Amino acid sequence: MGYISVGFGFFDMIHDFILIFSVVMLSVVYFFEGIRAVSNYISGKFLKPVFTRKIQFLIFIILAFTIAFLLLMILSFKRPLVVLLAFDILTPLIVSAIIFIFQPLAVLGRNQIIRKAKRKRAEFKDLLVIGITGSYGKTSTKEFLATILAEKFNILKTKEHQNTEIGVSQCILNDLQPEHEIFIC
Repeated sequence: MGYISVGFGFFDMIHDFILIFSVVMLSVVYFFEGIRAVSNYISGKFLKPVFTRKIQFLIFIILAFTIAFLLLMILSFKRPLVVLLAFDILTPLIVSAIIFIFQPLAVLGRNQIIRKAKRKRAEFKDLLVIGITGSYGKTSTKEFLATILAEKFNILKTKEHQNTEIGVSQCILNDLQPEHEIFIC
């Protein structure tokens, strides 16, 4: 009986080449994306995100997942490059899954805020509400109208670009007072 010796063969070379090639290509992509981000930041084109409570919560959950995954990688030293590659490939899917899982909670919270705002608005029987809709010019129209009406009335208007249901609802909950005669949103 003879034994077959399996050494460094053709398939091992292909596997190692694909692994190294993938890591190099990802490094190149990240390098150029980093340069682009720095360039956009320096030129002022970098859009700064607004850190709402929802975004802060999602960042916390995603960071917790990332730390757990990287700890798993550190504990399994056998093939850290494979783990990093898998992490890079799976991260968008996992982030999407996390957002998908927590979306119903966000919708429930949003609907609760809107219901509270409707109840508060119903308490103001004499309040005239002017809602401005459209694709373009809502904020400018709101500002012009507010300036004109403020001459004779006590008005409340939503802040600059607060034109969404949740923005209008938060304005009602936080700012609407009995002395307001007109609400422009």
